[in-house]
Amino acid sequence: MKKLLAVLFIFASAFAFGQQKRALVIGNSNYVGISSLKNPVNDASDIEAALKRLGFTVKTVLDGSYTEMENAIMNFEKSLRASKNTYGFFFYAGHGVQADGSNYLIPVRADSIRSESHLREQAVSLNTILDNLDKAGNELNIIVLDACRDNPFGWSRSAGRGLSVVSHQPSGSIIMYATAANTKADDGQGRNSPFTAHLLNNLRANGLSVYEVFEKTMGDVIRASGGKQHPEIRSSYSRASKAYLGQSPPPEPVPHPRPAPEPGPVPPPRPNPEPSPFPSAKDYFDKGCLFTQRRDWDLAIAEYNQALKLDASYAEAYYGRGMAYTYKRRFDQAIIDFNKAITLYPNYAEAYYGRGMAYTYKRRFDQAIIDFNKAITLHPNYAEAYYGRGMAYNNKRDFDRAIRDFNQAIRINPDYAEACYNRGMAYERKGNRDQANADYARARELGHGGYRLR
Repeated sequence: MKKLLAVLFIFASAFAFGQQKRALVIGNSNYVGISSLKNPVNDASDIEAALKRLGFTVKTVLDGSYTEMENAIMNFEKSLRASKNTYGFFFYAGHGVQADGSNYLIPVRADSIRSESHLREQAVSLNTILDNLDKAGNELNIIVLDACRDNPFGWSRSAGRGLSVVSHQPSGSIIMYATAANTKADDGQGRNSPFTAHLLNNLRANGLSVYEVFEKTMGDVIRASGGKQHPEIRSSYSRASKAYLGQSPPPEPVPHPRPAPEPGPVPPPRPNPEPSPFPSAKDYFDKGCLFTQRRDWDLAIAEYNQALKLDASYAEAYYGRGMAYTYKRRFDQAIIDFNKAITLYPNYAEAYYGRGMAYTYKRRFDQAIIDFNKAITLHPNYAEAYYGRGMAYNNKRDFDRAIRDFNQAIRINPDYAEACYNRGMAYERKGNRDQANADYARARELGHGGYRLR
């Protein structure tokens, strides 16, 4: 049994290092030759400030000429090429038009754009920008276009209202349009356009993923406009729900299943099998422990299966298989195995602990607490059971009880990194940042990649 307990230790997750973040922000308001716009310079200035607070290095162009815009875009692409571990953010507010299905961003000196041929030569092609970002090869590029206003050029034949949806999107990118294709966005009456105002609110919110920032912005604009303005999001980035522009929130306090470092009441020693040329149940059980040590859960389960075929009363094999099923997130099967282990040996503290962990994963926290209570009754110095019960209380938002349990786990095992880490999360949720940071720092000292408040 000690062998199984020794090999079922789960390692702390690696610390996730922050991304490099670079942004190009352009806002054109004071046009020559076409109608001026009130908000884009304000929009760009406020987006610049919001991105800097999120840790971005920002280049901003206000009332840019064609040359200024082109040079800034080329330099932006070069900065993204420097490291694949980079998030890029391109924001444009100003006039934008479509012609023959292509989109163009208009520089402030628009008086010389008198035909579609001039447009292609003297306005910035969005397709070219997207192609350059695609070639940069960095992890993620975000393109935000608040440019969906009426076409300001009277000569245009093929141009329609607003922008068109691009036919080719760079890999690893998210494009957000202030409104749907071929429709007009409201310019608003305040300092910012309605779209940018809601985007700013969500960029300033704490702990939102990239996906949540844009999904919430879309919903906010739809509600505020009474459904008249409907932003569009096009994404080719699969990790948008797990990527953060700023500080990510603490992970949900769902525990990793770990057995006790010290055994409590366990099934009585099994007699050694008679010598035989064929593998015994214990031989298969030992191999299951070996594959568990290697974290090869499928092979571990296969070996425990063989052990149980030879000896259906092998409580430790049910427990070992139950833990392997828990690691594979097959919680219902894990609970069945823990039930069998407990039926065979009603005082099996580790089996109650394992079942409590499975119930916690299934978010059946009250049932989990009952099992952790039983494990603690059977084994009063069971640090892992206090930890597991603390995790259940953390999920129930009963942070005082969670902290008491983590305190007890740490008293029993002062080097218990995960208990320090999760106690820090409980303190953080209670608003005690100093104590939370102290616990995160201690967890990192002990080898846990703990989250730190800023």
